[in-house]
Amino acid sequence: MLIGSAHAAETLRLSSGEILIGRTIERTAGMIVFESETLGRLRVPAASVQSENGPAPAPVGGPAPSSQPPVVAADPAPAPSGSWVRRKLSLPAAFTGSVEFGADVLSAEADMRNYHFEAGFGWKDEKNEYATYHLYDYVSVDGVQAAKTHDEGARWIRHLNSRWMLLGQADWRSDESQQLDYRVDTVAVPAFYVWKQKRSALLAGVGPAHEWRRWLVPGAATVSHWNVAAYEVLRFGLTPTLSLRQTFLAYVDPQDRDDYRYVFDVVLRQQLTAGVSLILNYNRREESRPAPGIVREQDRLMTKLGYEF
Repeated sequence: MLIGSAHAAETLRLSSGEILIGRTIERTAGMIVFESETLGRLRVPAASVQSENGPAPAPVGGPAPSSQPPVVAADPAPAPSGSWVRRKLSLPAAFTGSVEFGADVLSAEADMRNYHFEAGFGWKDEKNEYATYHLYDYVSVDGVQAAKTHDEGARWIRHLNSRWMLLGQADWRSDESQQLDYRVDTVAVPAFYVWKQKRSALLAGVGPAHEWRRWLVPGAATVSHWNVAAYEVLRFGLTPTLSLRQTFLAYVDPQDRDDYRYVFDVVLRQQLTAGVSLILNYNRREESRPAPGIVREQDRLMTKLGYEF
């Protein structure tokens, strides 16, 4: 959410000497959600605020003293406060949620239907973020099930400072179209903001991961081994209501570099109203050693409707 010219600028002077210019979005116990003109939406510990609402002098730089919690950019920004669900349920600023729906119908020699649902929920405190992810995808041909995909995930992020963080993640996936009975990945990755600006950011990290996998093949055994995980997240705010996010996640077996897989994902999101968005999503997956008879690569383009709260 960008600051409109109709709002008078406010200032927060921090005990570190830094001065933030913008406006206060919300106050909670011990925390101020502040929209900075240059840094975007921030979660500022109240204990680190020396004064506020004075004239806006020239900003003074300098590191924050170690006795104060760091000012951590709320990325991604909390959903618009005007969303109906947030108002109706009086949700705290620390909680966010989203749901997305998609459906494709292709009628040629066969009637093919694809239904897609995903949801995510998150919670933030001063230095930690917790999130869950849920996806269900169903494909039928002439009324008969052709494929079914189910994903579940949980993530924890510990912010060390404004540029560094630690990420722990666990994912479970089942995909009948890929003959995948189940795959469980656990990841522990240090991550670094290569750059972080008001309307764009690039985050990247590399770390260890462990995989458990079993194919839907008679007599298939469970595979268990260590991988190296690498990922990056790039986001751009193209306009106040149009955003682009690109993510890449790869796993490589360090003992056999020909054994790898990756997911490349691009999301273009146009906000229509407070909370409601139209989404164009391109997704590409590749696995170097898929189940017998399964293709290595999958490409998908889908239009979805999303709601954030």
